[in-house]
Amino acid sequence: MRLDLYLVKEFNLESRSKALDLIKTNQVMVNGQLSSKQSYDVKPNDQVEIIKQLEYVSRGGNKLEDAINFYHLEFKDKVLLDVGSSTGGFTDCALKHGAKKVYAYDVGSDQLHESLRSKKEIELHENTNILDVLMPVSCDYVSIDVSFTSVKPILNHLKDIQATFIVLVKPQFEVGKKEVKNGIVKDEKKQTDVVLGMISYMNYLGFTYIGHKKSDLLGKKGNQEYLLVMKKGE
Repeated sequence: MRLDLYLVKEFNLESRSKALDLIKTNQVMVNGQLSSKQSYDVKPNDQVEIIKQLEYVSRGGNKLEDAINFYHLEFKDKVLLDVGSSTGGFTDCALKHGAKKVYAYDVGSDQLHESLRSKKEIELHENTNILDVLMPVSCDYVSIDVSFTSVKPILNHLKDIQATFIVLVKPQFEVGKKEVKNGIVKDEKKQTDVVLGMISYMNYLGFTYIGHKKSDLLGKKGNQEYLLVMKKGE
């Protein structure tokens, strides 16, 4: 079935015109990626989502906003250490929620969105692996959104920072390769085991559990990700 017709049927839209508007304004995602083709043939296993207009430079901002709203996190006049800053979705969201400073670290280069590069509130460290940073600065929040690696070494490296940690847990990078099929971990039990294991590991490192939830947005390939919030210190 065509994507526009699928939206009308499955989401009870009032018209095909409404479906086209959603597609054209980048509010429709198929398997975790924005779709701009109304003629796309929706397959039985495709995961189709309607999202609100992106308010940030990337989908990461909406993921952080999800955590901020769900856990009532206060960012006004706070400092964020953003690990895996990439395009700057988390950074953008933090600033729009009142953060006074963001230290952004990423192993890549030239990824931060152009609209953020001139902001004085951002101290950008590109081509930098956080594991090579001897002592990161003091901050109120630490956000971690990394791919193709486990977050555990990063957590261990940053464990002495007294802050609230917002960790985007990605099961596909935490389980063994044999558990990942076509880049996706579909087994919910395995997903749950990863999250519970991460909570246990952070408890071992001295963190206090605040909560975890499924991210409202799937990963780029359609993976279910989890927002884990834990705290170190008072």
